[in-house]
Amino acid sequence: MKLAKKVLLVFALLVVIGGVQGFMAGSAASLIAAVVSGALLLYSRWLWGEKNLAGLIVGLVVSIALLGRFAGAELSRPDGPELWPGGVVIFFSVVTIVVLIAAFLQEKKNASGSQEAQPAGEAVDDGEEAGQAESGQAEAEEAQEQEAAEPEETEEAESSDDA
Repeated sequence: MKLAKKVLLVFALLVVIGGVQGFMAGSAASLIAAVVSGALLLYSRWLWGEKNLAGLIVGLVVSIALLGRFAGAELSRPDGPELWPGGVVIFFSVVTIVVLIAAFLQEKKNASGSQEAQPAGEAVDDGEEAGQAESGQAEAEEAQEQEAAEPEETEEAESSDDA
């Protein structure tokens, strides 16, 4: 999960830096699109810790949109694709898509693995219940030991009275 957050942060920063560079070259639309895209990527990063599915969807939508826009623009260039900003955005779009999907599937696998460990219908113990069950079991064992020891004591007392 930490890797997904780091990738989203780096991608958001690169998109905003590219937008600022585009603005300096005379394109206000580049700056606006970059700020909106960067903000959505940061929002996805923020959602990732609380609502993974929503963070995944927002991150995927923005990454796929940026991939489509920049891949289309780079493929239609008459002098061939350039490394910055098109190539970098295409590369990080693909990396972000792969990392988000992998992190989400790993999270889902971990969640289903912990549910499979519990029998159906049982809630997950929060530690306190487990501690109470263990202490109750220990008390029951002690009581059984005391009951088993009491008859021996009475037999010893009866045999000493006979002597």
